Amino acid sequence: MMEIVNPNRPIQKPENTFFHNDSAVSSKPKSSNSSEDEWDDTLNERKKKKEKKIKVKITEEPEPQKKERFPAAEEIYNRILWDLPNPKDKNDFVVGYEDRFVGIIDVLFTKYELGEIPLHRVRYFKYKGEIFYDRRDKRYDFPDFPVENN
Repeated sequence: MMEIVNPNRPIQKPENTFFHNDSAVSSKPKSSNSSEDEWDDTLNERKKKKEKKIKVKITEEPEPQKKERFPAAEEIYNRILWDLPNPKDKNDFVVGYEDRFVGIIDVLFTKYELGEIPLHRVRYFKYKGEIFYDRRDKRYDFPDFPVENN
């Protein structure tokens, strides 16, 4: 005799069925019961749905290289003031600062007074006539100095 199956009724899992790696293993011998056939059909549908899923590869993007920070005029001033091996070299440096009324004025580093002229007005530093620090063009190339052996 054949069982009548209501299509609106949810399919129930048959008794004594164990799952291993998405395949049904039943402890009972398989019979020609239509509810078990429907159960097997739903398992096959689930497997097909799993196979249809798209796998997305996640690739790591390389970190963008950080730009080197442009030094402030105060850092250049302190480097000239304290890091030169020969104090006589300070006479070779020129500070170009912007005056509010006159424009850009060049002053020898030894004559530049830090308290009178604020460092935010410094536009460039020169060494032996060559500009090595320019705030407007974002250029910075501090000159190398020979180290004296004592």
